Amino acid sequence: MCPKRWFNTFWYKVEIIEDSSYTRDYFWVKERDDSFILGWTDYIEQSVGEIMYLELIPVGTRLKKGDEFGSVETAKWVGKLYTPVSGRVSEINQEVLVDPALVCEAPFSDGWFIKITDVNEKGLFLSPQEYLGHLQSQEDV
Repeated sequence: MCPKRWFNTFWYKVEIIEDSSYTRDYFWVKERDDSFILGWTDYIEQSVGEIMYLELIPVGTRLKKGDEFGSVETAKWVGKLYTPVSGRVSEINQEVLVDPALVCEAPFSDGWFIKITDVNEKGLFLSPQEYLGHLQSQEDV
């Protein structure tokens, strides 16, 4: 089990996993061997509410950093998901397509979205401490 810590922000008590990196767009990123696994953070899933519908692009799709890799419809929000890395989608999480609630119930384990390999460009990632600072600065706005 990976180390995790709970932090209080103004609105939420959020879980931040120590063995992950984070983006300013509320994704966690786990680098494993030559792949990157992407999922939504605990903070964003609490913010947007229950996920009603999720769509992900097919395995084999080549992505550039910033490309859309899926769309999501929640109780409070409808939007698109954008990748923080360039590469090839090597796996999608079929379980979240069948049961989108997994994204909220287990955001750091069973609720991941996609795995990307052949990565040739990646965005700026935040450490867990930097991500917490980002969340706190967002709430100060």
